[in-house]
Amino acid sequence: MEPQLDYGNWVRKRSLAILGLCTLGSGVLLTIPYGNVYRLIVAIVFLVILISFLIPLFTYVAFSQKGGGSQEKVYNLIIHSLGSDPTSKQRERPEKRILFSSERRK
Repeated sequence: MEPQLDYGNWVRKRSLAILGLCTLGSGVLLTIPYGNVYRLIVAIVFLVILISFLIPLFTYVAFSQKGGGSQEKVYNLIIHSLGSDPTSKQRERPEKRILFSSERRK
């Protein structure tokens, strides 16, 4: 049985924690009753911060070992495309050439 590789994750937990706290803080600011203009501005800021938090959170889960395993899938696709023998040369395909009207055979 092969050992399980641990690739880590390129999205840092610290960044997620900071974005989560900012989202929580802007959500709390929505509860302050200052008026409709204030609530509209804070709601727009809240939505922007929420989206900027959810996208890295999704990528963190998708690329984690316990989540979607996308990083392992990419790694396996790279290994598969390299083939089993990296020293072997690929067969070259002949180029398809488009003949223009002036180059056509007569």
